Amino acid sequence: MNPWKPWFVFRPSQIVRRLTFRPSSTYRRLPVAWGGDLLALDDEHIGRCLGTTGIYDLAVSELLFRLIHPGDLVIDAGANIGYMSVLAATAGAQVIAFEPNPELQPILRENLGARGEVRPVALGSHRHTAALIPPDPAEHNNGLGRLGAATDAGAVPVQVETLDAELAGRAVAILKIDVEGAEQAVLEGAANALHDRRVRHIIFEDHRGAGSAVMTHLLGQGYTIYSVGWTLRGPVLGDADTLSAHARYEAPSYLATLAPEAACAACSRRGWTALGR
Repeated sequence: MNPWKPWFVFRPSQIVRRLTFRPSSTYRRLPVAWGGDLLALDDEHIGRCLGTTGIYDLAVSELLFRLIHPGDLVIDAGANIGYMSVLAATAGAQVIAFEPNPELQPILRENLGARGEVRPVALGSHRHTAALIPPDPAEHNNGLGRLGAATDAGAVPVQVETLDAELAGRAVAILKIDVEGAEQAVLEGAANALHDRRVRHIIFEDHRGAGSAVMTHLLGQGYTIYSVGWTLRGPVLGDADTLSAHARYEAPSYLATLAPEAACAACSRRGWTALGR
């Protein structure tokens, strides 16, 4: 354990929780650094992060707190158990959470409650029925479910809708996308919203980095792209054309924004909202 991490330095009590945390392979309520708790499977990726550090994806968590204004509409595409959805609601946003995995939907609904809306569908390029391939249980990461072929082992039929249809003309402050390789399809299904500049910020994972199809698409729509990372003192927005700002053990996350000056200003101050509201 490295004690020189923000979640330990700014929350020293978390060190004790880290040393005493023992996963039990059950769902239980785990405290989060920014307040309250979440129902999570404690030996699964998100649950283990909450149990050991009190936070999940620190840089993205902080970015959401800094970019959200009360009343903003936030779309969580690939909501999983609702960590980012609940965080966004805590920051004052109106939240619509999309999660096609029927095993995660009850947990998502319980965590989000009346603070947002859960839509039990996937987002894609067009409306159709697809097959959800559940993750390998050995990975202990429910977020690795993906859309695939109906002939794949364990495939579950799910409904796919377009974001354009689901939004019905509404403007979005933040679109968070975590859909295991289907990011481009989600953007294609939001063609009208992107063309009309109705999506201010997009936060997404991209393991290919600069030059990927997703980044090329967003640059063509007029977005400025930054890699998202952190130092001990606070969040970092890095040039997407250079090395990613994220830590080597984290998924590479990026911010595409129509308001680059506002985004940079929001991330310029030191400290952590996500580590103690």
